[in-house]
Amino acid sequence: MVAYSLCATVTQLKHSHGRPFQFMIAASFAVIAVMIILPFPGTIIVTADGLKRISWLWKNKRIRWAEIAEINTGQRSRTVTITGTDGTKIVHSRQLPDRPGLVMALKNYCGANLPSDFPREPGAGL
Repeated sequence: MVAYSLCATVTQLKHSHGRPFQFMIAASFAVIAVMIILPFPGTIIVTADGLKRISWLWKNKRIRWAEIAEINTGQRSRTVTITGTDGTKIVHSRQLPDRPGLVMALKNYCGANLPSDFPREPGAGL
């Protein structure tokens, strides 16, 4: 879909010859391509130093284990939001695989600072 939208954008721009309607169609295809690409989540990597999020379009984020200030687990959305002391947020959304692995890594590296009932979810079946 993205490739088609980008191809249609280029084709419309090449054949627009300054006509506003053709330009609006090209802009619409470009917006569709961007709307398809933006929601794709990046990859979260667990290392001995901390968490690293590698994104497709944005800059990469890193939070060291010692810099984790807050961990929120979504009860309904199944997201995990990790916030660093500098305000950096890494969000593990439901589109990403291995949520149980991330929660286990958080327990292993931050276990002393986590509440005993982490993750606070109804029926803690991950």
